[in-house]
Amino acid sequence: MGLNCCEASGPRGLFLYPLQTVMERKEGVQVNYFAEGTFKFKTLKAQVATLKQTTTYPRSGVIEMVIDMPKAENFEIFLRIPQYSKATKLAVNGQVINDVQRGSYAKISRVWKTGDKITLELDMRGHVVNTGSTAASAAIIRGPIVLARDSRFAGAAITTMMKPYADKDGYINLTEVKNTTGDNILMLYRATFVPEAYTEKGAAGAKLILCDYASAGNGKLSSSFQVWMPQLIKPAEK
Repeated sequence: MGLNCCEASGPRGLFLYPLQTVMERKEGVQVNYFAEGTFKFKTLKAQVATLKQTTTYPRSGVIEMVIDMPKAENFEIFLRIPQYSKATKLAVNGQVINDVQRGSYAKISRVWKTGDKITLELDMRGHVVNTGSTAASAAIIRGPIVLARDSRFAGAAITTMMKPYADKDGYINLTEVKNTTGDNILMLYRATFVPEAYTEKGAAGAKLILCDYASAGNGKLSSSFQVWMPQLIKPAEK
């Protein structure tokens, strides 16, 4: 998996999200994007209905959607399930919807009425992306947002070789950090890295702070930032 410009831009690229968060279609309605607000649509019987989304996405992966409509009606709601969300939870009025496939739309067909609630919980775990090239580098993504190191934050210099400490599936533990910089930063997380070392036992893990790419380098004082982190390679394996 690589990074494209939209992923790397994070909130800078939100202008690229579908022109309509909620779109009508011949079978019912389609939800393309998760944003706080109330969205109107017409049902198959031309009723004017609303779908209210409550969420702090992409800071959180939890989205609640509540239907409001004059009369109960049977139609389908299609929900976009992002490719990154490997372990998605979906329910309607507390009833779990199974077989949700990432990178596609989940279809819910039922008689909808006012007060029906859809709860969607996306998998926002941080994961490490590797270039796989001879000049090895690694980056960290949380949900749809690329994270970056920034020289504003305490810790090893961003030029230091640091290996993200991830599990066998590439997931890395991210702990949310309170913003004390005075700068407007959307997301701040602490993660464990393994620094370059030449001792027999290696070096102990180091805690470093990462921010969302859109906030990187945007402080009151100039700073350097880094998305792709150079990694050690073993020439015999190349």
